[in-house]
Amino acid sequence: MQPNPATDRPAAFDAAVLAYRPALRAYINKRVPAGKREDALQDVLEYIFAHWRNFRISNGANPYGQGSGFYIWLMWQARGCLKNAAERKRPTLVLVDNYKRYHGQVAPRQEDIVTAGQVGERLSDRRGSVVLRRAMGFGLAEIGTDMGISKERVRQLEMAGREKLMRQRKRLVA
Repeated sequence: MQPNPATDRPAAFDAAVLAYRPALRAYINKRVPAGKREDALQDVLEYIFAHWRNFRISNGANPYGQGSGFYIWLMWQARGCLKNAAERKRPTLVLVDNYKRYHGQVAPRQEDIVTAGQVGERLSDRRGSVVLRRAMGFGLAEIGTDMGISKERVRQLEMAGREKLMRQRKRLVA
């Protein structure tokens, strides 16, 4: 019979994870938008506690202390958890024939929907990143801050990316 991982996890492991919680929070704050940081931290902690057996103890005296590689292991677990969460939430992008006329929400038709993966294949530069992030609801200022560019430049990249997608779409339809 398999032991229950929740009951045989060492208390020292739990204490060490909680001691590193501020470092995990700082790591997440750099990589997750403001409104989703607390949920991301909870997801990371849940993942770490569920996969505690993956940590290889290298220092017998203080297995979770400085020099044991525990901090690095935690950061790698957080990185993997955030990456997996981003891959699970693949948005769909609605393309409208005349974007300049319809900048608001438009009810999507099945033929106007393109998956994020297809958009990524067509736009692999900064334009694609901007178009996808705008489709996910990020604001111009937020994207600009993350990319180190102005709101106006973000708007220009978005328009250029949408125009390129529309040209490609017209070529495929014709």
